[in-house]
Amino acid sequence: MSYLKEELFRVIVEHTPLVAVDFIITNGAGGVLLGRRNSSPAKGMWCVPGGRVLKGEAIEAAVKRKLDEELGIKEAHPMNFMGLYEHFYEDSAVNSKISIHYLTIAFQFELDPAHVIKACDQHESFIFFDINDALASDEVPRYMKNYLCGDFKPYLNLNLL
Repeated sequence: MSYLKEELFRVIVEHTPLVAVDFIITNGAGGVLLGRRNSSPAKGMWCVPGGRVLKGEAIEAAVKRKLDEELGIKEAHPMNFMGLYEHFYEDSAVNSKISIHYLTIAFQFELDPAHVIKACDQHESFIFFDINDALASDEVPRYMKNYLCGDFKPYLNLNLL
């Protein structure tokens, strides 16, 4: 398991979808954790934490790695599987003219509001948004809003509830 060289990653982004895990983290008071993104896609927008699954990496390992990298959470909490989502962006971190397509596995869990979350490479800051405020904000991409609305679309007639 390793990260890809930049040129190879560019080719992959240009020609294939990426698999990712995302986290809908709530605080028990009607809030959802969002981070302001430092890079494309959705640069400057408020998004849930998460990221791509690496080749050879089990989903459970990807979940643990992303929680640690982005939030400093060392142990995975019990999580609810929210479904499979698709995200399409017209730009990407590799090139502003190359679109990116994610197949995202979404998980939800509640985090103790006292847990301190620091900024990371992907996000300049994190805050708990009131879910209704997040849904109304122009700075929250529609793909994040889909999570908050429970906009799961069954694929291949599978009922995964």
